[in-house]
Formats: sequence, structure tokens, C-alpha cells
Amino acid sequence: AVLDHLEVDRVVAVGHSTGGAYALAVAALAPDRVLGVVPCAAVTDMADAACRATLSRPHALDVWDAPDRPAAMAAAAASHGTDGSGLRAIVGVLPPSDLAKFTDPERLAEMTTELAEGFTFGVVGYTDDRIADGGGWVDFDVSSIACPVFVLHGTADPICDPCHARHTAEIVPGAELLLREGQGHFSILDDVIPTIVDLLAGAGLSQSRPAP
Repeated sequence: AVLDHLEVDRVVAVGHSTGGAYALAVAALAPDRVLGVVPCAAVTDMADAACRATLSRPHALDVWDAPDRPAAMAAAAASHGTDGSGLRAIVGVLPPSDLAKFTDPERLAEMTTELAEGFTFGVVGYTDDRIADGGGWVDFDVSSIACPVFVLHGTADPICDPCHARHTAEIVPGAELLLREGQGHFSILDDVIPTIVDLLAGAGLSQSRPAP
């Protein structure tokens, strides 16, 4: 629906963090619209117990373990604050590559704006996102994906362990695993555009220019 509204025919779908599932779902459900997929620092299928266990208890597991949606929202609010301000505590676990992003004034301003927008309606969006992925990838089948998939991940990501990337690369047919040494959950975003260019070139579409 979004592509139709923008009058865009085909795209490379990129999903960062929990967005990786959405990018893969688009490729599985609308294969004629997707040239390729780049799950970036992305959470894998939560049917995998080992990868699921690596995620933060207050930021993910407590939400998944809640008995109902109101309890899940309460758990999300306890860890994030209703405005997302609780997420600032993650600075204490970030690697140097990520910290460099937070000390860059321009990038810090962008991330502050993004955080505020993400919590415009409090923790509702975050909670429903977790509820959606908590049961695993049950409403789309990654084994049906036929386009190129480059699974991009930093080896120093403290938020989403690299095991998530390895598992995604194992279950998506033909997926290529791209591990970047020393990159974290946020610094890896600098590698997205070069990865898209490589993906398009490998698909014989080197003349295509990815949108910013």
C-alpha cells in the first residue's frame, strides 16, 4: 500500500533491529515488489529459543512474558518510560563504534527526534511490536523468499547478539551473512547503503541508484 501510494514499483527492503522481520515479510508476501532485502542488526525469528534468550529481559523478555496486553504495556513502560527516555541507559553498554554516533551532534539530534516520534503515543507501539514478534515468524514464510538477502550485522552489537544474524542467514534460502568486525547496533547503519549497492550489482542492477 505504501509503495502504491508513493508510485514506486520495486524496492530493496531494509529493516533495522526489530524491523528486519518486516523487510523479510514484504519479500515473502510481495515478491514481485522486492529486489532484495537487507536485515540490519536485526532480531531473528523468535521461535529460536537460543537467540530469544540473548535479548534484554526488561526490554523484551518481560514484555513477552506478560500475561496480557495491559501487563505487557506496564512492563514496557517500566523499562522505557512512557516517552522512551529509559532507553538512554543503553549508552552504558554500547561499544566504541556506537558511542561515536552518540557523540556526533548531528546524529544525536536525529536519534533524539526519532526516539520522540517513536513514543508519540507512549509505549503502545513498542508493546504491540513486541507482541507481534514474540510468537515468531508465523504469518510469513521466509523459505519462499527468492530475491537476494544480505544479512548485515556488527560483531560488537550488545543489543542484538550476532547469533540472530547467523540464524536468519541459515533459514532464508541463499542468504549471505555479512558480519562487520567491531560494528555495533547503530554504527552498522553506515554500511547499509554500500550493502544495497553491492546487492543491486550482484543482481545485475548496478545502474540502479538506491534512494537515500
